[in-house]
Parts: sequence; structure tokens; C-alpha cells
Amino acid sequence: MLLLMRLHRFIIKDPELLHQWREVLRLRAGEQVVLADGAGTEVRAEIKTLAKDHAELEPLGELTTKPESGRQVTLYCAVLKSDHFELVAQKATEIGVTAIQPIITIRTVKTSLRLGRLEKIIKKAAEQSSRTTLPQISEPMSFEEAISEASKHEQNYFLDPATEQNFKTIKAHDVAIWIGPEGGWTAEELAKSKEFAKAVSISPFVLRAETAAIVASYLTLHA
Repeated sequence: MLLLMRLHRFIIKDPELLHQWREVLRLRAGEQVVLADGAGTEVRAEIKTLAKDHAELEPLGELTTKPESGRQVTLYCAVLKSDHFELVAQKATEIGVTAIQPIITIRTVKTSLRLGRLEKIIKKAAEQSSRTTLPQISEPMSFEEAISEASKHEQNYFLDPATEQNFKTIKAHDVAIWIGPEGGWTAEELAKSKEFAKAVSISPFVLRAETAAIVASYLTLHA
């Protein structure tokens, strides 16, 4: 019985790629890989030579990739403590969000992120999940700054566990979802949200912020 092995897949925007091939995966000449540019194109290629500082590959043809969701989803998520935001970035990438925008709210405890580390996590998650595009992630912005760009989206959904409005079928093409910090939104922020967003709940229970971000991302893309 012939077993077909899954080819290693890489997004080529990585200065450590050669080291990974040689020292971690121990790839050799004659083996094949799939290379993606992070913008929707994938090519199957055979390694001809692999040295410490360069590699020579022969393209074997462009691959037909599965189309991603036609919906553009931006995740506005409050900066979370510890590695919780890293988990959000990883899972939101696997689910298929288009962009991740960290925000600083009144109850945000941690106000900074290691953007370089998050970009690496996103890249690995995209490779693992066979995504053809990389979601964009930006430096944290204030809640007020985020509100100023909310109008560019067709629909904004503001997660509020106190509301009785549940997620329903989404018809909009460009959607933004808003996730608060561990301490929740303040009354002032909830009042401001009514000016640009629809309050929704995704569970009868109070979810952790990172859980809410992951579940809401999935529901928004597949509703």
C-alpha cells in the first residue's frame, strides 16, 4: 500500500528558514516542499542544493489552493495578560480572520505586546493550517482610536455577555468583532459601542476573554 506523505509547507518570509530546513527538519536534496508567499500563492518545489547560507530549488508548478472565506473579519481584541493574547492570535489565524487589532481599554492591565513574537506565531499557525494568506496584526491602539475606524466595516459586533442578542446569520462581507479585557467592558465603553456596533452574546455563560475571541471569530466566519 502506497502511503502519501504530507509535504512540509512554509511561508517564505522567514530569515530562519534555511536553519529550520537543515538543522531542525534535516531536509536534503531531492526532497519536495511547498512554498507560500503569504499573499495567496503556493508553489511546489524540489530542493536541489541546501547549504548553510543559501538553497537552490526547482519549481514544479503552482498549486491550486482552497479558497478562504469570502468574508473579511477583523478582530479587535483587548490586550490580554500572560500568553493569552498569543493563544488568540494563533487560533484566530487558524480559523481564518483577516486582521487582528489589539486595543487598550479602560480595564486593560497589560498595554504592550511583543509584535515580532506574535508575527512568528501567526506565521507558524498559517503554515500548520494551510492558509494561503497571513492575517495582518498591528501595534496596540486605544479604544478611542479603534472606534474612529469602525465605520470602515460594514458591520461591527460588540461582545457583551449581559445582552440577550445572540449571533445570527451574517450577510455582511466586511465584519469586525470586539472583545473586551479580562475585567470586561466599562459602562462608558458599552455606551459608546451603541453608536457604532451591535451588542451580541455568544454563550449563556461568562467566557474568558481569549475563549470569547476564538469562539466569536469562528462564528463570525461561519455564520
